Amino acid sequence: MEQERKRKPKFLDNEVDILVSKIQEKSDVLFTRFSDTVSNKKKKMAWVEVQNSINATSLVPRTLEEVKKKWDDIKRSTKKRAVEVKKDRTVTGGGSNEADPLTPMEEMVVSLIGEQKVYGLAEGVDCFQLQQLNEVCFMQSQIIDVRMCKLI
Repeated sequence: MEQERKRKPKFLDNEVDILVSKIQEKSDVLFTRFSDTVSNKKKKMAWVEVQNSINATSLVPRTLEEVKKKWDDIKRSTKKRAVEVKKDRTVTGGGSNEADPLTPMEEMVVSLIGEQKVYGLAEGVDCFQLQQLNEVCFMQSQIIDVRMCKLI
């Protein structure tokens, strides 16, 4: 007879608050690219500190994988809500906004993720124009190279 796997209880609100605040505190280590000053070891240590902070107040011990998964879930749901709120604000036709504004915690998550990653670029970029610009720059650099050869 197989044993059914028991699920751990959901993260409590205070655990989520601690998670977001500790990630904000450690964001310079957690979200920067690897360099001489930030190594994989330092990032892992920062995640372990976040995990320890949650476990210090939690009734249920959380693994590092559970903490990282919860952070990914929070990012995903916050992005979705932030886009819905923005879309609701820009709808034409009058009437009241149906979407509730972002909570302070959601606003903090948006600032940690970065607004461009949530909402996209404010000014759209035409890829075709960008390609043409690159081609013109390449052609101009070839002309300059040819002129330099003639001067020699």
